[in-house]
Amino acid sequence: MPPEVIGDEATRRQVVAYTAGLLPVTLMPFFLGLVGPIYFAVALPMGLWFLYRAYRLFQERTDDAARGVFRVSLVFLGTVFMAMLLDLLIPL
Repeated sequence: MPPEVIGDEATRRQVVAYTAGLLPVTLMPFFLGLVGPIYFAVALPMGLWFLYRAYRLFQERTDDAARGVFRVSLVFLGTVFMAMLLDLLIPL
């Protein structure tokens, strides 16, 4: 996000919008039947946690909140990929 180009407020709105759009995309492999319940059980709460942290960034408007969203995004990505791998390796 380029806050120095479009401003802090617009960047915050984009972060929340992109995160909200990421949640259905994250759950799509489950609904398409590509992965199973392990993935869904991990991806849904992780996506909601990520969305919550992005929304808090919009409310708090601090650099610490922005860093927190970045850290959560890294944990989210790693956890969702790990859940996908586990789901594909462990047949239920």
